[in-house]
Amino acid sequence: MPYSIFAHFAVRHLKTIVFMVYLVSAAQGVVKAQKMYNCTIGTHLYELKAGAIAKDTPVFNLLSIYKDSMQLKMEEVIVTNEAPLSKTQPESTLGNWISDAAKNQASRLGLQADICLFSYGCIGKDYLAPGPIRRKDVYELIPFDNKMILVSLSGIALQHLCDSIVRVNGLPLAGLSFTIDSGRATQIRVGQSALHEYRVYTILLNDYLLSRYRELLGKLRYRSRSTGLLLRNLLIEECRERYEKGIPVHAVLEKRITYAD
Repeated sequence: MPYSIFAHFAVRHLKTIVFMVYLVSAAQGVVKAQKMYNCTIGTHLYELKAGAIAKDTPVFNLLSIYKDSMQLKMEEVIVTNEAPLSKTQPESTLGNWISDAAKNQASRLGLQADICLFSYGCIGKDYLAPGPIRRKDVYELIPFDNKMILVSLSGIALQHLCDSIVRVNGLPLAGLSFTIDSGRATQIRVGQSALHEYRVYTILLNDYLLSRYRELLGKLRYRSRSTGLLLRNLLIEECRERYEKGIPVHAVLEKRITYAD
């Protein structure tokens, strides 16, 4: 298993691990942690120097057990994929699948959103082949802790937001479709209905994307609130539910963003 995936998965437990390592190493006099970099604990960065932990020490054994358990968890198959999934613009099968999954899972948790929208930059892989998808694949696919935010704005503000999406040649989205014509978003539809400029719409989006559009949205007035949810966790839960029901992933292009003829 790639070190980066193991490290990312284990980061939530680092304080516990480091405390255990400290107790063992203090008792055995095995290793001294030096203030360096790579391992983040609170506001401090630490690193155990290469060769500082011998393979027969209690510290090494403790970390090996933890890593082995994480590796087993990461190799768990959580869903089966039927068709190739790729990251393209202005629309992609990867983007459609992830945005649909996030919107669906948020709804199951009682967070109703008309639209789900997130940045292409948070997708860490360009392609997923047909076949089993393991937990580690989702960690590679969504490598960052994207916190999901609910934003409420008017149809007028949504029109401006869609125009901004056009300028970056599209973003992954669900519940929204439009046509790119002369540098603007036209024929905008939310769900099955045409955009209404005076209606209030709710958008589920990641915190990074909100930070990029905060200045634009601030001029147009909007309300936001944190959901406490991570995009990766929503995707994992969607996969697990599908796997339990025997429903594979089969995402296709649906003309959510198209170019005018």
